[in-house]
Amino acid sequence: MSKPGASVPGGPTSGAPGEEELPRQLGKYTLLRALASGGMAKVYLAIQRAVAGFEKLVVIKRILPDLARDPAFVDMLLSEARTAATLNHPNIVQTFDVGE
Repeated sequence: MSKPGASVPGGPTSGAPGEEELPRQLGKYTLLRALASGGMAKVYLAIQRAVAGFEKLVVIKRILPDLARDPAFVDMLLSEARTAATLNHPNIVQTFDVGE
């Protein structure tokens, strides 16, 4: 995706007043910046890195902690993710990974 030394859009948060400090790593993803926040989740721009220089920009939807502790909500969300992963359309976001 990028050449050595190339910059990635958005870098980590600046730590400006009122700006939430991001967890830098979430599993195999490095969070770059927050994109949005709502009643169910926060959405982040992230980068996935792997062997041989593989890099891919991705968007991570992280469920809010209160909802993540609700088994019924988690079951509903996983069912939704399984369904979304079967869809392939230019106007529908693809689901690549699900984790805790």
